[in-house]
Amino acid sequence: MTKRMVISADSHVVEPDDLWTKAIGDKWGDMVPHIVEEHQGEKGPWLFCGKEYINLSGALDVDDETADKLNKANVDPVVRLECLDEDGIYAEVLYSTTTMLLMRADSDALVRDGCAVFNDWMIEYCGHAPKRLYGCGQIHMDDPDWACRELDKLAKAGMRAAMINPDMRPYWPRYQDPVYDPFWARAEEAGIPIMIHIVAGNKRDPFTTFGDERKDISRMLIDLFTDGPITLANEFIFGGIMDRFPNLTVILGEYEVSWYPYWLFRAEQVQDIFIPMIGGSPPKHSVRDYMKRVGQGIIDDPFVASARDHLDWDTVMWGSDFPHPRCTYPDSLKVIDEKLGFLGPEVVEKVTITNAARFYGIDVPQEMLQAAE
Repeated sequence: MTKRMVISADSHVVEPDDLWTKAIGDKWGDMVPHIVEEHQGEKGPWLFCGKEYINLSGALDVDDETADKLNKANVDPVVRLECLDEDGIYAEVLYSTTTMLLMRADSDALVRDGCAVFNDWMIEYCGHAPKRLYGCGQIHMDDPDWACRELDKLAKAGMRAAMINPDMRPYWPRYQDPVYDPFWARAEEAGIPIMIHIVAGNKRDPFTTFGDERKDISRMLIDLFTDGPITLANEFIFGGIMDRFPNLTVILGEYEVSWYPYWLFRAEQVQDIFIPMIGGSPPKHSVRDYMKRVGQGIIDDPFVASARDHLDWDTVMWGSDFPHPRCTYPDSLKVIDEKLGFLGPEVVEKVTITNAARFYGIDVPQEMLQAAE
C-alpha cells in the first residue's frame, strides 16, 4: 500500500426502505418506516420514519450517476468499497440513518424492535468486509435489561460501538441512575464505546419538518447540537458514570469541535465554582481528565483553529459523513488538507488514522502510516 489512505470515524449506511416492513411489518403495520408517494399534498417519495416524514426527492445534491452510486453503496458493500478506494478511505465506522430517526417513535417497544432489526442487518453488511467496515449498533435505552442483551449481541458479532439516545425520555430514569450500571459495565468490559450522535434522540431533525414547521428550523438546528454535550456533562461526568466505570469511553458524533472551548469553560466553572457554592457531589477528577476518554468527531468544521489550544488531539477523529448530503466524498483527502493541514502531519495522522484505530480497535497496516507521513 503506497497510496495515502485514512479512516473515516463517522460514515453512515442508509437502510433499505423495506427493511422493517419485511422484518416486523406483520407486528407493527404502518408504524414501521416505509415509503409513501405523497405527504400532505406534496409529492415525494417520502419516508415515514416512525414518527415524522422526510422527503427523499433531491436528498443528494449530486449528479444522477453519483447519486445512483451512493444509493447502491448503502445496500451493496462491494459498491461501497469501490467508493472508499476512490476516496482514499481505508476503513469506515458505520452508523445508521433511518434508525436514528426511528428513535423518536412514540412506542418504546417499536423502537426496540426496530433497533434489533437494524443491528442484525448491520452485522451482516459489515461481515462482507470486516477489516474495512466497522459497524456501530443502535440501542434504545428504555429497558436496561433489553439494552444489555442487545449489547451482548453486538459485542459477540464484532460491532465496534453502541449508539444510545443522546437524551433520556422524560419518563425514563436518568442515565446516572444505578439501574443502567449493568449496561455501562458490559460496555466497559467489552471495550465498546458509547456513541452519542446527533439526531438520535428527542430533538427533532429539521429535515422532517413541513410547511409552517420550517419557520423553526434555525432554532431546531442550533438546539440539535446541544443534547450530546449536555448529556456528557450532566450524566457521564457530573453524574458519576465515568467515575464508576473508569475504562468506559464515550464518543460524540458529528457535533464537530468548535463548541468545545465554551463548553469546557462552563463545565470547569460548574466543577470549581458552582458545585462548591450551591452544593452537590463533585466528580473525582478534573473535567479535562474525563475528556481524555471522550472521542470527538469532526467533518469539516471551519472554526477548528479556535479550539486548537483547548482540544486533546489524541481524542479528535475525522469522518467523511458518507453518504449524507454534507459528505466529503469524493474529495475527502482534499478536504482534510484544507481544513486540518495547518495542524501539521503528526496531528493529522492522529485525527485521520490512529485515534479512530485506538477508540474502535481497528487494525492499521504499517504501510498506511508510512504513506501518511
